[in-house]
Parts: sequence; C-alpha cells; structure tokens
Amino acid sequence: MNPDPFLASCRAPTNIRVYHYPVRSYEQFERKIVQGHRAIAQSIRLGNRKLALARIYYQAWENGQLPQVYEELASRKSHLPG
Repeated sequence: MNPDPFLASCRAPTNIRVYHYPVRSYEQFERKIVQGHRAIAQSIRLGNRKLALARIYYQAWENGQLPQVYEELASRKSHLPG
C-alpha cells in the first residue's frame, strides 16, 4: 500500500496532552460499579485487588453509600482505581 503523500509530510503535534478520566459522572460511576460487579462475579480471570475493590464498591452501592465513595474518590488528585 502506498502512503498518502500528504499524510507522509505531516508531523504529529508535540503540544497535545490526553487526559484519561476513568469516571466522568456519578451516574457513570454507579453504572460501572453495578455492571462491573455483575460481570466479574461470573469471572475468575481478574486479579484479587480488582475483585476486592469491586466487592467493596458494590457493597457501598447496596448500602446506599456509593455517592460518598464517589465523592471521596473524585476529590483525590490521583487516578481512580479500577
């Protein structure tokens, strides 16, 4: 396949930063926890740490405490686990 001469002459910008936010809103976080727990409950391929976090977050959801967990995680400067 011959490369496009226009694309071959283009240079990638060096001043672009891509940020990854694992959770953008509470609704997305809740959906991730509930659906994720259901999925991993049927899977044994994940590591123990991810399973433990999923279990903790799911129990918080069951107890109505997931909003508090989300607020605590969202206020941290580090990435959210999971």
